[in-house]
Amino acid sequence: DECDLFGNDCNSNNIPDECEFDCNNNGSPDDCDLVGNDCNTNGIPDDCDLLGNDCNNNGTPDDCELAGNDCNSNSIPDDCDPDCNSNGTPDSCESIVDCNLNLIPDECELSGNDCNSNNIPDDCDFDCNNNGTPDDCEVGNDCNSNSIPDECELLGNDCDNNGVPDECDPDCNSNSIPDGCESITDCNSNGVPDECDPDCNMNGTVDDCETITDCNANGIPDECDISSGASFDNDSNGIPDECESVGVAYCFGDGSGTACPCANFGAAGEGCANGNGSGAILSASGSTSVVADDLLLHGSQLVPGTAALLFSGTTRINGGMGNQFGDGLRCVGGPVKRLGVRISSPTGEATWGPGYAAAQGWVPGEVRTMQIWYRDTPAGTPCGNPFNLGNGLEVTYDI
Repeated sequence: DECDLFGNDCNSNNIPDECEFDCNNNGSPDDCDLVGNDCNTNGIPDDCDLLGNDCNNNGTPDDCELAGNDCNSNSIPDDCDPDCNSNGTPDSCESIVDCNLNLIPDECELSGNDCNSNNIPDDCDFDCNNNGTPDDCEVGNDCNSNSIPDECELLGNDCDNNGVPDECDPDCNSNSIPDGCESITDCNSNGVPDECDPDCNMNGTVDDCETITDCNANGIPDECDISSGASFDNDSNGIPDECESVGVAYCFGDGSGTACPCANFGAAGEGCANGNGSGAILSASGSTSVVADDLLLHGSQLVPGTAALLFSGTTRINGGMGNQFGDGLRCVGGPVKRLGVRISSPTGEATWGPGYAAAQGWVPGEVRTMQIWYRDTPAGTPCGNPFNLGNGLEVTYDI
């Protein structure tokens, strides 16, 4: 070796250069290759010092580019640190809004984490019940629409302990006290203050708590049935027409006489049941006086909006038991007269008369049997026939 040193011992260490360490295989020993190529003065040429030490792949060891480029002093060049918003400043070095202190700007963690689009990560938004969902993102849990879950505003605001804020509970009299929490007069024990219950005649007593004239037993005073139009009072005597007994009803489809065609029985006093599940009823009001000629015939429980024919005869068929006909029973026999077709009201009612005695030439002592023949529901009938009949009614005219 000592004979091979001339011009071949760059570092004068008496070792031929080709026998020295040469990490980059450039023919020059490492310690002769350091001038201008060992930025961190660690005795390793820079190009041999890059493995795991050149995060930005710029050919310069990371620890040589820290001066003025390591704002957080983590020995990593700033351009290699996380920068979620790509503004050239590492996330941990910029003045950021970081509500959850995870060193990530809030603006960088909104995707899929901002249910109400208010630019605040969900885990930083108000969550009064700590269920992981911001208060104003909880659907179906805010009865008063104030963006606060119902369960979070119950303290001092749930007088009946039903888990619902008081302002969302029924308050029929609008006095800001839930009906179930105030001391009320509740004559019918239905949980509703009397002042909020129906009082059709405005006498200060709930309809179903007062002693009333209620001939049709529907829980509504007769005077209110008449004033509302729910009942007719064609003779203006203050009694619903359906409660007055004029003539003699017979031939019911309630099983008391001839059986209905397909066992489609109506309730007591009705005709055979129609497609709506009830039987039609024929009743009369006014009087049987030929002179007054004020007899009114009233049909109820008809199929709404359909044609109904009132006809009369002189006898009762089958001794008043009737014979099967369509979906009902025909009860009227003898010479038949048509007394008019009506289209039933939305409540299934129709009225005929007065004036029939004069129009038909009926005289005192004459007996007329009457019945309604009507179309049934277009959607389907109990026995498949398109028509039905109500009960029979016999009227004996007098002076």
